[in-house]
Amino acid sequence: MKILPLYVLLSVFFVESVYSVSSQSYDEKMSSKKIFSFPLNIVGNNTLVLTAETPPGFKPGEDLGNMTQAGIIEFIPNNEDIKAWTEIITFMPFVGQQLLATTFVENMANVIKEKGTDFAVVKTDQAHTDKYDMAEAFMTYSIGGQPELLWIYGVSGPADAAIVQYTIRLPKQLKKEDLSPYIEKIAAFKNKYVKIVEGTKTEKDLVLPFNQDELQEGEKKK
Repeated sequence: MKILPLYVLLSVFFVESVYSVSSQSYDEKMSSKKIFSFPLNIVGNNTLVLTAETPPGFKPGEDLGNMTQAGIIEFIPNNEDIKAWTEIITFMPFVGQQLLATTFVENMANVIKEKGTDFAVVKTDQAHTDKYDMAEAFMTYSIGGQPELLWIYGVSGPADAAIVQYTIRLPKQLKKEDLSPYIEKIAAFKNKYVKIVEGTKTEKDLVLPFNQDELQEGEKKK
């Protein structure tokens, strides 16, 4: 099967969530929720995708089109700036790269150990099924004296993977035993807004573009 370019796949997935608000003002667009579907396994008659929704009160950190092409989509609180945020939610799809979720989480942990200080893994979890692998971890560390809590959640299929991250900048004197409210906030986000969805290519919300005609139809809907 031919793997479509990442920016093409994402542009079609984003059509309904991003472009349906074209009649709204800029501020309304930025604060409206957006739902993304990232492929995990699109081979055969069945599909497996990771759906991720932005919670109320969050806006894109930068231009959505630019982030889509870069493959890293970030959202921050409405009243904050990408250079000075207190929370940031990040979506990263990896199409056709055969990246294992466990590998990504391990690599991120190693990078943070090298770049930051006071690194600690708070909790981890993994799941392995015949359809996908899942890995997640909560980590704390400091960058430039600023402590942060990072949650990484990765799901991978045979060829495709998707990563969701939620980072919260913590009070500087926060004790480890006081992390619970922040972990619970992220866990609530995951339970409500991040889901692994199985379906078939005949279902409207899981239809994927497999030829140029369908791609062109998707572009027209913008």
